[in-house]
Amino acid sequence: MEDSSTTNGEDWISKLPDSLLCHIFSFLSPKEAVGTSILSKRWENLWTLSPVFIFVIPLRLTVAMVPSHMQNTCGFKNSWKICAQLPNIYLFANTKFLYLNSVIYGDDASMQKLFSSCPVLEDLVIKRHDWDGVGIMNISVPSLKRSIFSLSLRSIGNYEYKVVINTPNLEYLEIDDYMYEDYSVNSTPSLVEACIQGTCVFGLLDGISQVKLLALSGDAMQSLHNIVPILPTFHNLTHLKLGIDDNVGCELLPNILQTSPNLKVLTLSR
Repeated sequence: MEDSSTTNGEDWISKLPDSLLCHIFSFLSPKEAVGTSILSKRWENLWTLSPVFIFVIPLRLTVAMVPSHMQNTCGFKNSWKICAQLPNIYLFANTKFLYLNSVIYGDDASMQKLFSSCPVLEDLVIKRHDWDGVGIMNISVPSLKRSIFSLSLRSIGNYEYKVVINTPNLEYLEIDDYMYEDYSVNSTPSLVEACIQGTCVFGLLDGISQVKLLALSGDAMQSLHNIVPILPTFHNLTHLKLGIDDNVGCELLPNILQTSPNLKVLTLSR
């Protein structure tokens, strides 16, 4: 049977423009995309221009500096290890969507270096389960517009546990977290909507205080007992959705409404 990628011995796939090949990469697994790097010199780093990468189990991710003679390459070994470099060379230069599910990082710095290698990242989904090597989760991505964090973790050892979010262009934030109690969030007027489930601490609320639409789950409302009556003022908040039940939530309403002077719509759900 004739190979559909060639006609009369001519390689048509290699004649496709980089933009189309990168679009095709977005439908492949990282392992399949990286596998194309051995085809030719042109394909060596082409996979890094893919706009979408999805990493799932059993990925073990370590981002580190490499020797100068390897600065234009990416090395892989031991299941999945990514060695990415350089201050002036981006590993995922065109990636706008990144989905990380149960990734194991080398340390706190590995996560930070991964994000620094995505200069145009706009959508970020992180799902963390059990211990993954990161105590301080630092999300410093200036281009980020939408982020979803699901943190099903248990504290282990004497690590410092903290979430740092520095995203000046963020528009949507969703957090489902029952462990972290130390948040540092740099919010801006660009933040339109936030959904908080699980633990809700003052540092998180204060950081998103310029949000316009806010949803707090029943568990988040219950955790507010630890910080009421000290609540930030939500000057821009117009729509608020609260999860309440017979035991939790109703008694907090006066405090919450007092700190939301421009609220227009209040929705209570069970």
